[in-house]
Amino acid sequence: MAYSAAEARRLAADPATDAATLYELAQQHAEVLPLLATNPSTYPGLLAWLGTLDDPAVKAALARRHAAGSRNVEARKSRDLSAASTGSPVTQSTESVSRTPASPATGATTSVSQASPGADTTSATVPPSRESPTTAPKSTTPSTTSTSAFTGAAGTGSRSALPQRTSIVPAGAKERPHGFGYPSTSGWTPTGPPLSGITEPQAPSDRPRSWPRFVAVGLGLLVLIVAGIWLISSLMGGRSGEETPTAVAPVETPTATATEEPTTASPTGDAEARYAAVVVQIGDATASTACTDVAADSEGLINLAAAAQDRGGDALAEADGVARNALEALQSRCNAGYAAAVAESAATSAPQLAALESRDWVVPTAPAPEGALELANFQAPSANIVCSLGEAGATCSILDYSFDAPDGCNAGSPVTLVVDDEGARTDCSAPEPSGGTALAYGSTSQQGRFHCDSEESGIRCWDSWSGANFQVARAQVVAAEPVFAFEAD
Repeated sequence: MAYSAAEARRLAADPATDAATLYELAQQHAEVLPLLATNPSTYPGLLAWLGTLDDPAVKAALARRHAAGSRNVEARKSRDLSAASTGSPVTQSTESVSRTPASPATGATTSVSQASPGADTTSATVPPSRESPTTAPKSTTPSTTSTSAFTGAAGTGSRSALPQRTSIVPAGAKERPHGFGYPSTSGWTPTGPPLSGITEPQAPSDRPRSWPRFVAVGLGLLVLIVAGIWLISSLMGGRSGEETPTAVAPVETPTATATEEPTTASPTGDAEARYAAVVVQIGDATASTACTDVAADSEGLINLAAAAQDRGGDALAEADGVARNALEALQSRCNAGYAAAVAESAATSAPQLAALESRDWVVPTAPAPEGALELANFQAPSANIVCSLGEAGATCSILDYSFDAPDGCNAGSPVTLVVDDEGARTDCSAPEPSGGTALAYGSTSQQGRFHCDSEESGIRCWDSWSGANFQVARAQVVAAEPVFAFEAD
């Protein structure tokens, strides 16, 4: 786990910090080593390692720690001598201290049993938060070296046996010293940080030599970690610039499991992931669009251009092909007019995509017949219908009619219809066309995507891309909405 500098200092000085965290702090934060040297909870293995460092601040901290421990020993000696010389009964709780030799790898365990006259015997295991010598202090008074103490009524001088130390180790379990100050049940004991050039001292000869198994476990974990890192690098395409944390094999940590930190994605990897996600988004959107929201369907193309620019390289050329495929899919599901409207909307924010400007992919829904004329202004042979035609749309007005004037039109005034890229509709507010050359029955005039057919039944004008159209006749006027392919299916 990574710690900030302030958090590392607080944990290093806190006696409540557990040994595993102290171990991590020693590995990651060299500035807190003096604090670790003075922390009463620092386990012996870490203290031994700190003693090998050529760091004046660490050495000074260790010296202060050892001086404080010596003062505590002298204070206990003075209390023992004073109690022995007075010969008075013991009225305070009596300490029975047993110490086991410190293991170089695991530290020392100190057990303290306390008892009071007439009270049950209790026992506790003192964690390595207190420094104590590896052997009991020598006493010059026989009464302090005996396993008995003065108890009973005041002034009688009778002796009774001190309460014996009660072990907290379960029956049949083997008690041994270790870094936490408690009998080991988990099999895991932290040691000093595995820094280069530092090796842990060998365990006493009477300890089971299980280190070969630990080394084998550590090597196996290291192989698994290296294999995992290689696999991740292969899946990412072997791109450079990715940061992969280096796993450090623990030294003599029997059951500690090395945890592989997540690989930090590089900027290039993030850009490619975003680009791929946008491509998927566009595919899903074009396959399910209702062909009614041009802005929503153009958003995917805008995001595509931005993601391609972030990715760099030939991503823009690739994105241009993706955009063209998306427009063709929209055309197949909706119509060419809707796809063109989406392209025009996206081009405002993503001009770098050439496919948004091109219209060579358009397949008209209602194409004009071959041989169409290119008249901008014309009228029916009867001269009752006059029209104007351009690349932006077509407009026709009927002068004499037998139907009721539609809403928005005055009775007896010409009725005007319009078709453009917004669809077909009645619009008597539009300017009335001036008319022109008579368009013979059976003939067609075309301007861009719009064309008008002249028939004896009237004149019909089309948006060939969307299929929207209107029909004008003496008997009626009709405006038809665009034709969507997925509705026809």
